[in-house]
Amino acid sequence: MSMVMLMMMMIFWGRSTAFVATTSQRCKAVRRFPSASSNVNSWSARFSSSGMEDMTGWTIKKTIQESTKWLEQGKVPEPDLSVQHLLAASLQLSWESGFRDVLQKNRAGVILTPDQAQDYGRKLERRLQQEPLQYILGQWDFLDYTISIRSPLLCPRPETEELVMKVIEETTESPIHILDVGCGTGVIGLALAEKMPDSSVEAIDIDPVAIATSLENAKRILGPSQMSCYSAKLCSAQDFDPDHSFDIVVSNPPYIPRADMETLTEDVVRYENEGALCGGEEGMDVIRVIVEKLPSWCNAGAVCWMEVDPTHPELIAKWIADTPSLNVEFDSTHKDMYGKDRFVKLRLL
Repeated sequence: MSMVMLMMMMIFWGRSTAFVATTSQRCKAVRRFPSASSNVNSWSARFSSSGMEDMTGWTIKKTIQESTKWLEQGKVPEPDLSVQHLLAASLQLSWESGFRDVLQKNRAGVILTPDQAQDYGRKLERRLQQEPLQYILGQWDFLDYTISIRSPLLCPRPETEELVMKVIEETTESPIHILDVGCGTGVIGLALAEKMPDSSVEAIDIDPVAIATSLENAKRILGPSQMSCYSAKLCSAQDFDPDHSFDIVVSNPPYIPRADMETLTEDVVRYENEGALCGGEEGMDVIRVIVEKLPSWCNAGAVCWMEVDPTHPELIAKWIADTPSLNVEFDSTHKDMYGKDRFVKLRLL
């Protein structure tokens, strides 16, 4: 990772990247917290069935102390940060700094109103059921943007921020046409469109929720002046037949090998779309489709960037070397911030 890229990412990451990774992790991608056990499920069920204790009239200090304890008992990952974010939202504090401001000493004695207590109680109940914080809040940060996010779309992670920065860092020509395959929330293509003003981005996904959310995020990130450079279409990679060629294809496809799906934490298994996670037996099903379609999608010399499982770069390189009819060259492998082989760059011959 270059020093320029590292500095940019340090500036952009306003929230805890460890927390983002924990609540939306893919197998073997980041540090992990233990999955909730059946005992935890029973504890949460008993807690919910008895009803959330009425916190009306509680001080912020007491609310933080008691609800953090409840999340700890429920084995919810990073309970302290969960409480900070949820309480800040219920108090309608600033998105940019509220999760820190809620801890200020001058707020400790502030009393929760009935509406605030009820709203916070509902949010806390959802977190006790291991629902990802991003879904509860309805938004999260990606680079220097605040994006909309809803179930069952994947919660963007720091590694995907790295993917965007690598594409930007190694793109020197303009104007360029970019294809985002499996766009989800749209953050990859939208970040590229916003940071490379001479680019146009077309995104595809098979989930209507993804298309709607990506277009919503386009309004947030690009605004009226740049909206024309982004489009999203409900379509699979297999069926996509564009009427023009692309210079860059970028994708964070389903890449978890089927055998590894059992190792995912409960928040991922229960709430995120399995079809956006599992890539088949080797995790390569969609990756193979993308590579095979590159000649029909791209201009000569176009590049393809993908986020993949650490076992994949070697498999992809061998497959391409053994299949010259693909007309694709394996360019390079790139490590993520955790030292894992996370990104591949391919080039169309």
